[in-house]
Amino acid sequence: MADYNLTLLHHDEYNSASNQDETLSSLIFFTIVYILVLISGLVGNFIVLFVILKNNDLKHFTNYFFANLSAADVFVLLFCIPTAIHDIWAKDQWHMGKFFCKLLELIYSFFMEI
Repeated sequence: MADYNLTLLHHDEYNSASNQDETLSSLIFFTIVYILVLISGLVGNFIVLFVILKNNDLKHFTNYFFANLSAADVFVLLFCIPTAIHDIWAKDQWHMGKFFCKLLELIYSFFMEI
């Protein structure tokens, strides 16, 4: 009976260690994905803004709408992706203070309405 309990204890310790490794690898994976989304989003939106602002033939109403969407997307990327990375690493804890929490909610709602 004692050998059976030791086997179960060893099995539980192994599962716990493998779950931690799996969790760490998924955290790293999602962090890399978020960083890639941030970089590609910033590059793409800045290219759209640069092309519309530098090319006089593209300065009309429809393209100003696209420029506005790109500018709003840049701000959403700059504020949402870092806090999303914080959220996946902080495990349901907020370390940035109450003021920044309220400010982020204001920023999120402001740039989603543009």
